[in-house]
Amino acid sequence: MGYVLYFTSTRSVHEIYWYILFLIHNPDVVVRMRKEIQEHVGMNRSVTMADQVKLPYCRAVMYEVLRVSDTVVIPPVHTFSEDIEVKGFTLPTDAWLMPVLSTVHLDPAIFPEPEKFKPERFLNENGELTGYEKVDATFSLGPRDCLAKNLGKMEIFLFLTTLVQNYDIENEAGKPLPSLGGMSRGFRRAIPYEVCLKKRNLINGR
Repeated sequence: MGYVLYFTSTRSVHEIYWYILFLIHNPDVVVRMRKEIQEHVGMNRSVTMADQVKLPYCRAVMYEVLRVSDTVVIPPVHTFSEDIEVKGFTLPTDAWLMPVLSTVHLDPAIFPEPEKFKPERFLNENGELTGYEKVDATFSLGPRDCLAKNLGKMEIFLFLTTLVQNYDIENEAGKPLPSLGGMSRGFRRAIPYEVCLKKRNLINGR
């Protein structure tokens, strides 16, 4: 039996909706995540943070969604404490600095084929997680970065792996795939959509 859930994202949970949305659009990614969980954790106990080192692909999926969803379009504004020269231009004291993260996350010089959803871009030839620090700007950088960023990443990792371990994630039958577009209201949020979650038979691994 499945459950149809209607999502209307709020600021506190908007990131979760992007994760489910990209899993709906990429069932092959779900299969690979589940295989990794089954091989290194099993299907009869919950994933814990101690397991994350054994689940590099699941973590790569987490960072790839952070990159492509680009939820924090413009981080908090900062000002310069002194004049700064940048490529021949003078940025004066007290000028506003408003970084646009999409210029980094969608830069092909940093992320080849940035328009494609490719979690494996964060894995090296040995299957180890690498390069994920490139998207940490999502949480801002420096001494004024997000105080809860580590907690946030822990929650997302546990949510993702628990969801994939316990449920089949499907688009509602007979309906087109939901849009990958977003709405910007301070944060870039997913357009409300529906998803069907079907509880898996974990005892038999199905």
